[in-house]
Amino acid sequence: MRWGMLLGLAVLVLSVSVPTTDTRADEGDPPEMGGDVRIRTEYRSPFDYITTDGGDPTGDDGTFARTRLHFWWEPREDIGVFVQAQDSRTWGFDSITTADPDIDMKQVYLQLDNVQQHHGLTWLGSNDVDVKIGRIVLPTFGDGYILAANDWANLGPSAFDGIWFDASVGSEELAVDIDFLYADLVNTDPYVSGPIGPAEGTVLWGANIGIDDVDWIAGEVYAWFFDGPKDMDEQFYGFRIRSNAPEESALRDLLVVFEYALDTGERGAVDVDANFWVLRGEYAIPVDGLNPVIGVGMSHTTGSPSTASDNETWVSPLDWNHARLGHYDLQDNSNVDDFFITTQITPFGGFEVHLDYHILTLDEEFDGWYTLAAGTAGAGGTITDDDVGSEIDLYAMWSVAENLEMQFGWSIFMPGDAVEQAAGGGFDDGGNFFYVQLMVPFGAPAK
Repeated sequence: MRWGMLLGLAVLVLSVSVPTTDTRADEGDPPEMGGDVRIRTEYRSPFDYITTDGGDPTGDDGTFARTRLHFWWEPREDIGVFVQAQDSRTWGFDSITTADPDIDMKQVYLQLDNVQQHHGLTWLGSNDVDVKIGRIVLPTFGDGYILAANDWANLGPSAFDGIWFDASVGSEELAVDIDFLYADLVNTDPYVSGPIGPAEGTVLWGANIGIDDVDWIAGEVYAWFFDGPKDMDEQFYGFRIRSNAPEESALRDLLVVFEYALDTGERGAVDVDANFWVLRGEYAIPVDGLNPVIGVGMSHTTGSPSTASDNETWVSPLDWNHARLGHYDLQDNSNVDDFFITTQITPFGGFEVHLDYHILTLDEEFDGWYTLAAGTAGAGGTITDDDVGSEIDLYAMWSVAENLEMQFGWSIFMPGDAVEQAAGGGFDDGGNFFYVQLMVPFGAPAK
């Protein structure tokens, strides 16, 4: 961590250590330990449509293993210390080079809850202010299109050294949630491709401000600033609006969400002017025994029509492909439109079955096809069709017992003309992706 962060940590520790008039603040909890083991076996054929082995795209199968062990101690009420170590392994992958570390300190942070109650900060009144300082995984805001704790990858969500303020201000009638984050990114996984990524040493800071307690409408506005290697100096400004029908309303089972973000700034000598939006609707059908939910929507990220110094290609600050663009993980989240249909049933508690359908097209053919594995393919005019293809995702999540969770799924990708052109015109076979995942949590849950 940087010296400034260490100084801030010391000041805050001293400030909250001053006794308050409430003697109950001295009461803490004994240390707790826990963790989890996650094992996932995958099979993909092909792994991607660009990297070839003897003229044919590659296929892969392998097993990922991730073990986490954490320690939580609250020596005083509202003051806690969290330490989490992680071991990440890859077994049996044939044609992918992985660089997973053996053991890593995933998180080490000091947590201060209800800071407003401590000496010197009573001017905050009854407003709730919580603070985390240290090494922390990135939180998820909204639907996670900008900042998200994407936990699919074997290393899990990106971590940072920094500080996170989480405050709720206002009154019972109108509460405003304010999050401020200063993050020195230390782990770029799972974002590994695209024209630019948040490489180690990238500094992210900004705020997310939201309102949830108003009938019929809720949402947030945000501004995030990135500064880092590759002369990265970008800003993301956006807002998210969602419906919030009262419980007594006939529309209480309908959710509509719209989000828009502008990507501006500079990547070296290139001026950035890109944008993203998503519109989706979801309806929970009141059928006992199945609890079905059906949704439909579309997301859009811009591409660049030419190689001019003004770049219009959207590059997300962090990855959201697996959660939003199909579980096969072929498509990166640049220069793509995704029309999607989602369905879900819950036949009994702890067991969910999902069936999703995606139709993927390019925003600008000239900009090429952005893939996770191979970067950009077919850029500069070699692609003349915008049809990337379609994908079907069938997957289930099952909480078998208190200490056993399962996931399993099957994805089918049907490539379009754009993929065939990007692959050199000789390969247009459908792809398959299977996975089975086991999660075994133990001890006290993570904070």
